[in-house]
Amino acid sequence: MRGGWRIRSFICCIFAACFSMSAAFAQSAENRYEFHIEGGALGPVMEQIHEATGIQLLFSYDLVDFDGVNAVNGQYTVQEAMTILLHDTGLTSGLTESGMIVITRENSANAQNREDEMASGKVKKGLLASVSALIFGMGSQGSVLAQDSENDAISEGDVIVVTANRRGNGSSIQDTPISVTAISAQDIQRRGLVELDDFLRTTPGVNFQDRGSSQNSIVIRGIASDPQREREAVGVYFGETPITGLGSSGGLAGNADMKLVDIERIEVLRGPQGTLFGAGSMGGTVRILPASPDLQNYEGGLMAGYSHTGELGGDNTNLQGVVNIPVIEDKLAVRAVGYWYDNSGYIDNVAGSAPTAGVTASTASGGAAENEGDIGSEEYVGFRVSALWRPTPEFELNLSHSYQEIEQNGIPEIDTTLSGAFEQSRLNTGPLGSRSEFSDNSINLTNLVASYNFGWGTVINSNSWISYDTQSDLDLANTFFAPMYFEGSAETSVFVEEFRFVSSFDGPFQILAGIYYEEKEFEAEFPILWSGDPAFEAATAGAFSGGAFTSVTTIQDSLNKTDQLAFFGELSYDVTDQITATFGVRHFEYDQVNLFDGSGLFLGGVIDNRVLRNSENGQTYKANITYEPSDDVLLYAQWAEGFRLGEPRSEEVLGICDLDMDGLIDGLGVAPTSLNSDELESFEIGFKTSIADDRVTINGALYHINWDGIPVTIIPPCGIRTPLNAGESKSQGVELEARILLTDNLIWDLGGSYVEAQLTEDIPFVTGFGADGDDLLGSPDFNFNTALEYRFSIAGMDAFARGDYAYVGEYFHNFNETGPASGDYHQVNLKAGARIENVSIEVFVTNLTDADEFTWVETVFGGTGTGAYRLRPRTIGVNVGLDF
Repeated sequence: MRGGWRIRSFICCIFAACFSMSAAFAQSAENRYEFHIEGGALGPVMEQIHEATGIQLLFSYDLVDFDGVNAVNGQYTVQEAMTILLHDTGLTSGLTESGMIVITRENSANAQNREDEMASGKVKKGLLASVSALIFGMGSQGSVLAQDSENDAISEGDVIVVTANRRGNGSSIQDTPISVTAISAQDIQRRGLVELDDFLRTTPGVNFQDRGSSQNSIVIRGIASDPQREREAVGVYFGETPITGLGSSGGLAGNADMKLVDIERIEVLRGPQGTLFGAGSMGGTVRILPASPDLQNYEGGLMAGYSHTGELGGDNTNLQGVVNIPVIEDKLAVRAVGYWYDNSGYIDNVAGSAPTAGVTASTASGGAAENEGDIGSEEYVGFRVSALWRPTPEFELNLSHSYQEIEQNGIPEIDTTLSGAFEQSRLNTGPLGSRSEFSDNSINLTNLVASYNFGWGTVINSNSWISYDTQSDLDLANTFFAPMYFEGSAETSVFVEEFRFVSSFDGPFQILAGIYYEEKEFEAEFPILWSGDPAFEAATAGAFSGGAFTSVTTIQDSLNKTDQLAFFGELSYDVTDQITATFGVRHFEYDQVNLFDGSGLFLGGVIDNRVLRNSENGQTYKANITYEPSDDVLLYAQWAEGFRLGEPRSEEVLGICDLDMDGLIDGLGVAPTSLNSDELESFEIGFKTSIADDRVTINGALYHINWDGIPVTIIPPCGIRTPLNAGESKSQGVELEARILLTDNLIWDLGGSYVEAQLTEDIPFVTGFGADGDDLLGSPDFNFNTALEYRFSIAGMDAFARGDYAYVGEYFHNFNETGPASGDYHQVNLKAGARIENVSIEVFVTNLTDADEFTWVETVFGGTGTGAYRLRPRTIGVNVGLDF
């Protein structure tokens, strides 16, 4: 994995293709096209213009049925053809600096201003999207190409089309009756988002803990009891493919850390999504939707970036490239994306000069302690290739393959006992301390989606194949006070097939029905090994075990197989023109088998071919009623259930945890058992409204969640973590989001949430561990965000300036709320850019105030409170882009 030259060569080919094609694309505006248009209504005529030229057009919805457009036949440039078409019609057209044709009435303002006016919300919710984005193919640009039209995107949030309801082309956010936040490709680019972390921390009701490459946890509406170790309660999708649970080699929480390059949009669906998205979506679902190939337009883009991180950080560089080629116009297109990121670390390992007590004790046994900088530095290399084939208007086939590898130097964890804010003290790993800590992973993801539209409904079949590999070394000296380390490696393979039917019947009834099947295999080796002088190992093992062992080495091999089958469906009925009722159900069943071998000190002996099994089935339900008293107001009420798969666990007590040999875990008095699926039910009411000619949108939701059988990890006296279904909890809160167009050039976004997530009964088995009224872990009670963006022209260039502010409240990582807390920080990001023709330049500052609060405090080995993760220090940089 540490030799990615083949991937880098592939990316270089993408960049070379971008450069070689740019000159040809630059002349497209002067091309002459063959037109054979009979005239008539504006909407159909403009669709023919777009199909013939690939040029984007924009006009208000009230002009779609305007009749009287002239005929045009022969070879003309686009501007010549538009002059003929609109002659004596009372309409006029203009070409904006962003390369778009805007059609207005002759007494309207100039085309550039009209483009801003229409995109700013003068067109009712969703209608602009249906005219321009769906008919004419707008909105398919990714992060590199999102600069194509700076001015028209100023308030695109009003018309972002989301597919949260999994129905065909989707609907606007304002017409989607659930709590959902979405961000478009243009907003991703303008805010400089490259990772989910950048976005989710500023989303109401959401918290994100980043512990290094793919070591992350997402918490929505407070639904988490131990985010670092429990199975994920939030589903994460890349396109049609679930990538939930692809984390560390130790099988801890995490998701594949895909870079946000050439992404069409991100959707955050709050609340349980058990009907449509199934297991692991109890708190909600996050969907990353990559850009699809464009069947009509040749296009491409390059972007290079440089930045510098303060404190102990250094230089960061990145390069992205995108190219789109219509191989057969309107029938077949290929899109390729490549990227490379090299990010500096910002932590120093001072084990050689400032050892902790654990390091000092370990070096006495031959452990190697050295000073090292740039801890947490990482290199991302990735590409994505997709092909879209549409042989007929009804049938579509989309094949894509994504690859990404990450190499991370060290573990980006600081030690709170040291004097420096960005320092750690950790031993070398490997035999005799021959290497340093690291974490590497790679993912291959292939997805094939076929769909056919019968007119009265569409069938969609998605097949996904995932291969995910990870390796890591983790020093354990500060846990065991001995030179020991964890050497993990794991391979995960997943096959997913989903078939669904979405109706488009005439009349009040609509249905969505589907089948979901998943095969997942997780194979891991996670030994605990000795890194010191071999002469001291037996004495250390004897001190741990009272003389029963001669080695601390503990070998653990695990193979976990999960087969899951689900049937799901939703039925919607329009009770009146204003009221719609929806009922949904999902039936699930799964089988799990865990094969385990191991031996050594921390297993209390030898475990040979232990077979653990777990099987369950059940149903989750959903009911929703939506009321639209006007085009500008939507009200909804929803009851929904969610669930998460259980986990097979041994029902035999390890010897070191049952010294009195009574079959119960010492200190807990219970026998170990498999984890069952935990479930919750949610009650939610919400509203979505647009006022002041759609210049202001305000969305909100109020919810109450009951969660039963929550899994908690208890550390008994033997020190072996023990997950148990224990206790009940509730989560209740409110979320608000607003977008306000203050002027045609100035927009204001703001949002916030308050959540109260608490246990509603004492956790059994352990006194003083989780009592009624204690807060759940990993989620702040309050967060808030706001942003201002201003667009203007300077010296003939389109320009913008943007400022983002976010506050994340305080939260703890144990029920007793001891040790340091995370959160309670303010973060400010600034960005400004300008564009002339097809070249753009942007400057930015992230974490302007250099906030250094914690984002997570380590909990894997009992939550000692000395290991923690901090915000990245102030980073200043520049991006230069070229698109064609």
